[in-house]
Amino acid sequence: MCGLVPIGENPSTGLWEFYHLRSAWDGSADPAELPIPTHRPDGSIEVSPDHGLVFVLLPAGTAQVGSQKRSKDRVGYDPMSKMQEWPLQTVELGPFFVSRYETTQRQWARLAEGRESDRRPSHFNEGLIIWSKWLIGPTNPVESVSWEDCNRLARQHGLLLPTEARWEYACRANTTTPWSFDFEEREHYAHLATKDRPPFHEPIGQRRPNAFGLHDMHGNIAEWCADYAAYVEPIEPDDGLRPGSGLRHAIRGGSYECEVVDTRSSARHPYEPTFRDAATGVRFARALRP
Repeated sequence: MCGLVPIGENPSTGLWEFYHLRSAWDGSADPAELPIPTHRPDGSIEVSPDHGLVFVLLPAGTAQVGSQKRSKDRVGYDPMSKMQEWPLQTVELGPFFVSRYETTQRQWARLAEGRESDRRPSHFNEGLIIWSKWLIGPTNPVESVSWEDCNRLARQHGLLLPTEARWEYACRANTTTPWSFDFEEREHYAHLATKDRPPFHEPIGQRRPNAFGLHDMHGNIAEWCADYAAYVEPIEPDDGLRPGSGLRHAIRGGSYECEVVDTRSSARHPYEPTFRDAATGVRFARALRP
């Protein structure tokens, strides 16, 4: 677990969480003196511009991937299910790390280094004021990054993009319903399009987490995954990779500008690896062993 410092067991979820030092390092401070975040009694962590990525170690488990709309009495029933989410599958996954939050603009800047355009790629960039009312800050998620951008940065730092199976396992957090929360309480868990504010993302961690302690799995910004292939294609055990994945990659979770149907746990959309827009970013993952 090189580069990860244990934060401890989340008192709310019982899962262990770890701090990624490199994403907190500005290139000049002594890494040994970087402050390590701590859990509050409810399991929450202060979100600071200076903080790095916080990884949750998810246990091995059986992931439900996809959905079905034929039988209300069978697992995975979703009346909004779409053809690309069929057939419903189960896959055995090994343990892995996934970021508690979406990657922030400040974290991306520290990891990317290099040119200003590489470090600050977002359309809604830090410092922007929208409608003379809303300020985009350093803990807003990075966006306008392509799959190629995210995959390249991840590999430079020993990180990964989650496979679709890993992403859906993390999102569902042992639920089998269309969302990982009661839809009537969606405003507490997901930043979705509303009529009373312009469409753009909000700082990470503003909404309640799912049962794994992960924030913003639904809404805010959509998130790149490592692969995309039809669910009839073979799937690898342990990491859930689909070797038959072609030239497109999945975007999952929906965003602040999506209809609610596209924010469901099983919703998936394929895009070219060079695609980028102001509603798409990344949540990094990491293998248990390098």
